[in-house]
Amino acid sequence: LSRIALLNGGAQDGIVKGNAVIGADGLVGSVMETGASSARVLLLTDINSRVPVIGELSRERTIAAGNNSPLLSLDYVENNTRLAVGERLLTSGDGGVFPPGIPVGVVT
Repeated sequence: LSRIALLNGGAQDGIVKGNAVIGADGLVGSVMETGASSARVLLLTDINSRVPVIGELSRERTIAAGNNSPLLSLDYVENNTRLAVGERLLTSGDGGVFPPGIPVGVVT
């Protein structure tokens, strides 16, 4: 079961594959396909979604991964991590898909 959303805007509105989709609270997902007047968005919560993130305070880098639940998982976190509960996670810019600094979530 994919976690996707449909946008009421597409290529004729300047939306292209790979665009970041940002809501009021931060990153929602990325455009995976566009038509003339609509676009499909792969949501962060989709099992196929991976986003390089960085802790706002600790500067620890990790990967936020969707798992088809409301919460994201963090991959490649070291046992001695400096990430703390309550710390905001931002896009790191690594990989060049998302620009750095977009809010993604909070460590719980």
